[in-house]
Amino acid sequence: MKKKTVTIGALLLAMNSFSQTDTLVYSVSGKEKHKFNYYTSEITHTTKLENYQDFEFNLKKDEFLYLDLFDDIEGDTLYLLYRDVTVYYRDGEVKNHYFSSDRNTLQVDGNFVKRVVVHKPELK
Repeated sequence: MKKKTVTIGALLLAMNSFSQTDTLVYSVSGKEKHKFNYYTSEITHTTKLENYQDFEFNLKKDEFLYLDLFDDIEGDTLYLLYRDVTVYYRDGEVKNHYFSSDRNTLQVDGNFVKRVVVHKPELK
């Protein structure tokens, strides 16, 4: 899985390409996880935590996940603008990635990935 930023054109292309699958749209921002309606872009559910914790996303084979990392954190806080992300592939492989969480969108195909864990931000 590579770091990708989605443009409107790429999003429209992806919408057409994955219209036969179930599409999940989430955003991780600080201590919150937002779930969006794929068709209307409206927030359908928000999970607010007291402390920073990991967020886990489980995918079925017919699902496609858009995962927006958006930690709008002040530069003088104790947290960096990066997230460790662990990807569990269907073939048994596990990879750790390090992504910018400043307006970064990841695209995950459930045919290849069964689980994604976005870890809490690291201390400076």
